[in-house]
Amino acid sequence: MDQADTVGRMAEAASNFLAGLDAKGQQRAVIDFADTVERENWHYIPRDRAGLPLKEMDEKQRQLAHALVATGVSAQGYEKLSTIISLEPILAELEGGGRRFPRDPELY
Repeated sequence: MDQADTVGRMAEAASNFLAGLDAKGQQRAVIDFADTVERENWHYIPRDRAGLPLKEMDEKQRQLAHALVATGVSAQGYEKLSTIISLEPILAELEGGGRRFPRDPELY
């Protein structure tokens, strides 16, 4: 698959995702590319984040979000992402309570 095809699939998936959200959800899901502070605020660890978490989406919206992510990574990358998300409850149990930012598979 070439780059133009990937870009086309990603643009279509992004349009589908945004179309599946109401105006408030769209506002939370889209960050201005010129906002370098927020755009570059990316971490593996649990913490406050801008955006629309899976927790606040219905099942169809979650499917559309996952479909969008899947367009930007390989099948192996998507499987790894899904595995990491599924491990959040286990990490929460191992780390114990009292964390400022709890582990939650729906906070992605």
